[in-house]
Amino acid sequence: MDDSRPRYAGNTLELQRDDAFRLLELIPGIPGDSIKIRLLNMRIATTLEYEALSYTWGDPAAVADVQVLDANDDEYLGKIGITWNCYAALCRLRLPDNVRTLWIDAVCINQSLVPEKNHQISLMARIYESASRVIFYLGEEENDSATVIEYFREMNSPRTDGIGRPTPPTRKALQAFFNRPWFHRVWVVHEIHFAADAIFVCGSEELELEPFFAFYHLNTSRDWTQYIDIPFSIHHALNNRESVRTGYEMLDEKHLWGLQGILEKTRFCLATDPRDKVYAILSLVEAEHEKRREPNPHKVIPDYSLSTANVYSQVASIILPTIGLQGLVDLLVPDSAIPNLPSWVPDWSVASPYAWGPHARSYVYAGHRTSPVRLNYGEDPNHVASPYNLSINTKLLQIRAVFVTRLSVVGPVCSVSKNFFPIQEWRSLASPEHHTLHRQLSPFQRCLCADSVDYPATVKYSIAMIEEYNNKKDPDLPVQEDDWLFLMEKTGSRMRPEDSLPSGPKPLGTEPLKRIFTTEPLSLRTQSETVLVVCDGKRFGRTEDGKIGIFPPDAREGDEVWVIEGLRMPMVCRPDVGGRKVVRFVGSAYVYGIMYGEVWNGEVVEELFVR
Repeated sequence: MDDSRPRYAGNTLELQRDDAFRLLELIPGIPGDSIKIRLLNMRIATTLEYEALSYTWGDPAAVADVQVLDANDDEYLGKIGITWNCYAALCRLRLPDNVRTLWIDAVCINQSLVPEKNHQISLMARIYESASRVIFYLGEEENDSATVIEYFREMNSPRTDGIGRPTPPTRKALQAFFNRPWFHRVWVVHEIHFAADAIFVCGSEELELEPFFAFYHLNTSRDWTQYIDIPFSIHHALNNRESVRTGYEMLDEKHLWGLQGILEKTRFCLATDPRDKVYAILSLVEAEHEKRREPNPHKVIPDYSLSTANVYSQVASIILPTIGLQGLVDLLVPDSAIPNLPSWVPDWSVASPYAWGPHARSYVYAGHRTSPVRLNYGEDPNHVASPYNLSINTKLLQIRAVFVTRLSVVGPVCSVSKNFFPIQEWRSLASPEHHTLHRQLSPFQRCLCADSVDYPATVKYSIAMIEEYNNKKDPDLPVQEDDWLFLMEKTGSRMRPEDSLPSGPKPLGTEPLKRIFTTEPLSLRTQSETVLVVCDGKRFGRTEDGKIGIFPPDAREGDEVWVIEGLRMPMVCRPDVGGRKVVRFVGSAYVYGIMYGEVWNGEVVEELFVR
């Protein structure tokens, strides 16, 4: 919706009251009637009973109008433009004979008034907690969704009338159901969390929460459905309700609380406004601290007058003292979608499928003078602390670093999901000495696994298999773009569980690249997975002084390699305006020969400014 839309038809809220909000009364009607509503200024503490709607906005450019009537005499006051998905929800929820009182964000908040949006966002938890019921509108029926809902209903409350159980839905129908956009909205995590009572509406079908949880438990214990990809919103809802019901906090929940933890968990969730990737979880963070009776050190106040870059920079500056520079760098992704975002600030609007993996970076310590002490549940904080200074006004991060070299040539980007591993091209960029064995592996082979070696023989075998695969690969193999997203969102593994199930040997080159090791022994599968993790989405390259390594996808000739004090991996940086010492982060790299503190033997330590 743009600035040409008509004036908001509701009365001005008294924002000095901390619980002022609006409700809408949905006027009765039959299918085909235009939607008519009344808007009521209320206070949460003294309001009448209402239901809150949770839905997906959909395309903001596809707008339908609802008529707004005066609350006293039904005089026509004007209209409000809402998305078609919201309009469809109102058509579905409208009663034929009675008024229905609802709270809907797109209608009850004047979206064009920033102070009101800021005020109302801070009330969201109370609004959903105070609702008599939250309605989760999933959309209209499609892809056999009615069969899915009937199956959930029967699973939770089996029939006792002698009639046979309904035919189970196909796995395709189940996955299509959970792929609906509603399940992947970041606001849904908030809305499920604070709902005292809730019901799902999908077309003409209605369903309570408990059947979803019954399926969740079945999904983790039955072989035939165990690989249905359950969205994070349902995972979180189940964990939260289980801990409330039993007083026992589930293991996964222990990694959720805190601003950084919940941001990481919801990184794959979607938001129409990228600022909501932060604002939607603030009440969750506050609730977790209250549950533990601990003060919240990461206070963020919603402010829609700020740009997304400013919001994300604010969050980064808040969590940086807690997680340190290494923790912040681990959250960076390539290809930021946010204009003017500093390169040291995580972009929460995107989630990259590419990662170094926990094994590849846990044993190297390029930015440390000695090997950091590894503890059972983390690292020695005396070793991982990185000295830095941060200027909030200029958004410049000042760090201590050693300049190493510049990139002279880089190879093509590896893409496992596209069955593209240019190992032959990469090999040609290395010098003969890089193919000479050293401690049973050559420097080139060590680069491909980032020195994460279980058995040297398995590294050699994995690389040989990939090269043979390239020679025999079927050019018509399907591309599976989403498979690797499963890594970051769910399992911490590059392989889906079914990818590791033995299915009998097949001719090499006839299956996707990620499956070529599935019939091999476990140790070989683990090592080959490390090679794929390290190289996927990255480039092989050579530097001006002859070093070789694995570099981020955006790296290019002329980029600089620095070792930053306190970071485990070298950083590729690009000179920025403002002098030689001002750079932008491009991404972490593995560079053979400087991964174990070698640069601290007499090299010059410089002050570096990161924009």
